[in-house]
Amino acid sequence: MNINLPEAVENIIETLDKAGFEGFIVGGCVRDACLGVEPKDWDITTSAKPEEVKALFKRTIDTGIEHGTVTVMIERQGYEVTTYRIDGKYKDGRHPEEVVFTPSLEEDLKRRDFTINAMAYNESAGLVDLYGGMDDLKAKRIRCVGDAAQRFREDALRILRALRFSAQLGFDISEETKSAILEIKENLKLISKERIREELNKLLLSDEPEKISLVHDFALAGIIYENGGKPVIFPSECGDKMLSALKASAKIKELRWSIYLNSLSGEEANVFMRALKFDNKTTATVKKLCAFSDVKIDCEEISVKHMIQKVGLSEFDLLIALQNLLGFCDDTTAGALMDIKEKIVKRGDALFLKDLKINGSDLLECGIKKGENIGKMLELLLEKVVEDYSLNDREKLFKIVDELKEDL
Repeated sequence: MNINLPEAVENIIETLDKAGFEGFIVGGCVRDACLGVEPKDWDITTSAKPEEVKALFKRTIDTGIEHGTVTVMIERQGYEVTTYRIDGKYKDGRHPEEVVFTPSLEEDLKRRDFTINAMAYNESAGLVDLYGGMDDLKAKRIRCVGDAAQRFREDALRILRALRFSAQLGFDISEETKSAILEIKENLKLISKERIREELNKLLLSDEPEKISLVHDFALAGIIYENGGKPVIFPSECGDKMLSALKASAKIKELRWSIYLNSLSGEEANVFMRALKFDNKTTATVKKLCAFSDVKIDCEEISVKHMIQKVGLSEFDLLIALQNLLGFCDDTTAGALMDIKEKIVKRGDALFLKDLKINGSDLLECGIKKGENIGKMLELLLEKVVEDYSLNDREKLFKIVDELKEDL
């Protein structure tokens, strides 16, 4: 087995070797290289202790020194170098109480989650594969290192990582690992919502997002979808239409979450997204998409304008994609709606208050009283302009104001 290492990685390993220490690339970068995929990150493991690593390189950052990790900076790129370690007892189903450094690569590898992530490599030793990782890569199999139940007791997040790797790599989960998931799944209650969200995000944005169904197959949904101990409404099942839509969809976070949650109302989707600690923008977008996923949009400018006002300009594109994927509008209708939207945008039609050619200050000068009346008048003007885009002209708008202000 030969892996072409970046020059900087070779230099780090060579520097460690010349100083009398071992150095290997390890984990995901070895897995990806063996699969013929260019690794995004190159992690290095070593027999050198953190202070010894720091003494060997000019620029280092203490990114996780209590766990043995030092980032070595070469030019503007950082490379994590971590000391071989043995994890102590796990205090909370997620973090070890203590970390003990060890001179043994074998001890370091056997604490890792899955066999495909427990391989190491350097040019002199070649591939170090003590737990059958290469066999599992060839068999397209996710299998824990050693006792699967023990690995999940140590860190229950590994359960979701198993599902995520299955989706990202297109691998099956071994029977032993499946059994351990069912045995230890309640420990997922110990995992933060942020960590759960990130694993599910990666799963849904993978090449096989339909494997979100594994969450339901293993009956994990009722455990991970809750807020402060209270259950949150979630999709009761992953039907064929949902899974097909996910498979066919673009890798857009808001779109794929909206497909998964399309059976929920907008408000239910809002509660769900907040329970998983999503950011406000993503939450708001998914809420709107779920609320209008099955609402018919006529192929008329006024209908398109009104929907854009409800969901937003960029969100409108996602809504049409969502409706098309779920079968609420066919390809011809989706294309026609997008053409109308593009015509509206190209023409520069006013769709929101900010698009009006006059503002609140202009209305004050026209004698409109400060406060609610300003807002009401702007809304009335926008209604007129949405119906007839040619009215978005300062002179025409001032004339309309004169006609309407007596009615406020």
